[in-house]
Amino acid sequence: MFYHFVSKVFSPLLDPGNFLLFVLLAGVILMWTRFAKIGRIMAGTAVAGFLIIAMLPLGNWLITPLENRFAASVSAPAKVDGIIVLGGAAQSFLTSKRNQLSLNANAERLTEFITLARRYPSARLVFTGGSSALRGSVVSEADVAEKLFNNLGLPSSRIHFERNARNTWENAQKTYPVIKPHADEVWLLVTSARHMPRAMGVFRQTGWAVQPWPVDYRTGGEIGFGLRFNLRAGLTGFSEAIREWTALVVYFILERTADLFPVP
Repeated sequence: MFYHFVSKVFSPLLDPGNFLLFVLLAGVILMWTRFAKIGRIMAGTAVAGFLIIAMLPLGNWLITPLENRFAASVSAPAKVDGIIVLGGAAQSFLTSKRNQLSLNANAERLTEFITLARRYPSARLVFTGGSSALRGSVVSEADVAEKLFNNLGLPSSRIHFERNARNTWENAQKTYPVIKPHADEVWLLVTSARHMPRAMGVFRQTGWAVQPWPVDYRTGGEIGFGLRFNLRAGLTGFSEAIREWTALVVYFILERTADLFPVP
């Protein structure tokens, strides 16, 4: 609970856009005081930061190693005992307010899960994901996913729904004791490719030997160089990358993963 609270409160401060905006505003304020020189340096640094993020593919440079860490399988396994998909694709707040299913940019997690469920009709199916809201009554991601699966022809009766996990660590911790997978079973783990290193590290730490099934790619797999000018796209990609790399470091420090950058 404490980790979840701290991560929700302080994560906005680690967002590059928010941080640079804070530096810019602080610099402008200082320019009207006797610390004007420091203020000009801060404001100039913030503006330079925004320009660099807008012009260079920093997000791609940082996300590509994450996505390439666990390569997508060339062919599907002949035998699969179970498939587990992590939450993070549903917009619970909008779903509850608009009474209509709402997904985000990670929706491939759910669509690929449906595809795999049909490919392996005898496999056990697991969805894990609750609500990350600090307060208020919001439907869980599992509720959204259950409705989506039923609407798209995948009976929810086939699926075990874990409805309380608020983060990747809890995905594994709350699911493993209930499912009790055998050591010789083949389980596929479905999540976004950039999230896969941390997810694999967490499940291994829990004792669950899953096989990665990465989806939802953001990059083409190569670290290239190209100038552009798109601040919104630059901030989005850079923020996602910083968030995931920071989470890897924090999880390693908290011993939620055995390796700083889990290996295949």
